[in-house]
Amino acid sequence: MQSILLEILGFVGAIFLMYAYFQASRGRWLATSKAFQTCNVIAAVLLITYSGFKFAYANVLINLIWLVIGLLALWRLFRTKVS
Repeated sequence: MQSILLEILGFVGAIFLMYAYFQASRGRWLATSKAFQTCNVIAAVLLITYSGFKFAYANVLINLIWLVIGLLALWRLFRTKVS
């Protein structure tokens, strides 16, 4: 059961990542939008989880970097909105 759940997490993470890219490529979302960054953060968390359980540490590293970039972008977006 855990294996199936893990595979689902990986697929959902990939879907979030591709959806964000698709929306940005179509011009629906800007790379600086909250929706784009939120989608990328969710994708990174799910893919880190999946990759970690699969012992794919190179993927964990790249998704950790992706996560940090997304979180910094979101922090900046929310900070400037409040100010």
